[in-house]
Amino acid sequence: MKKYTLYIAFLMAVIFCGCQNNHSGVIDGVIMNANGEKLILEHLSAGMPVVIDTVALNESGKFSFKPELEKGGPDYFSLRIGNQSIPLAFDTLAQPIHITADFKRFGSDYSVGDNALNALLKEAAQEGNKLRRSVLEANAAFNDRKITNQVTTASQSSSKTTRLQSLRNISMLTHRTL
Repeated sequence: MKKYTLYIAFLMAVIFCGCQNNHSGVIDGVIMNANGEKLILEHLSAGMPVVIDTVALNESGKFSFKPELEKGGPDYFSLRIGNQSIPLAFDTLAQPIHITADFKRFGSDYSVGDNALNALLKEAAQEGNKLRRSVLEANAAFNDRKITNQVTTASQSSSKTTRLQSLRNISMLTHRTL
């Protein structure tokens, strides 16, 4: 009977441990000049952000989150203050992420420590921000009719070049046939 009870206890322990699909990650750091600001941790699930935790930053700006991670990663998160955010990811190793930033440039100029995955994610986010700014500038220029004039001028120039090329081709053909 003792063996039977021990066997069932062992089996239950294995099942209990096997059913736990989550483990914790660590996101900590310092956000300077953000006294009183609300720092929000969001989990990006199915393309939609879900608020996981929130902390009001004090004068020191120190914070720490320990989000539950799904096994088999990667797992995506975002730190957000107002409309600025920092994208973050945990891979299967779940290395801690240490953030250092200044509130004034929170979403654009920050450090992720020596976490290689998040350094690449930061680089991609910065390139995306550059592209977004370029699109907004082009849209503004188009709305101000600056691009229309440039396109018209380029089109006229291209038409002149095409006509000159056509005349040269005709001239060459004429000389060959004579």
